[in-house]
Amino acid sequence: MEACSIIMWYNKNTSYMAAASRPRLLHGKDQVIRLKTHSLTVQIPRQRMKERAADFIRTANSFKSSLIVSQGPNSVNAKSLLGFLSLDPGAGDEVTLTADGPDEAEALKVLSSLLEHSDT
Repeated sequence: MEACSIIMWYNKNTSYMAAASRPRLLHGKDQVIRLKTHSLTVQIPRQRMKERAADFIRTANSFKSSLIVSQGPNSVNAKSLLGFLSLDPGAGDEVTLTADGPDEAEALKVLSSLLEHSDT
């Protein structure tokens, strides 16, 4: 697995603001943060995803890093069951996992393997 970097900018008053390959000029106390990401194709059939979602969320919550899962224009907290289910990912769908924190590399590796490997 090879993770690439995206750039997000962070403002202490308003949290994460935007993601871009070229961030705009930042002023004041804003700062540039490089986040680790991994894009993958889901291999779990949509019918089985609800069963596997609890395992995904439980695993995501075992990491200290902030984790985001994105599908198309929608992004949710990877540690939220309702958020994850609202994406309704299934086999063949492209998703992107984003991590920021002390165990980000391990989190991306483990969570990616949960979505990329179907046991059926």
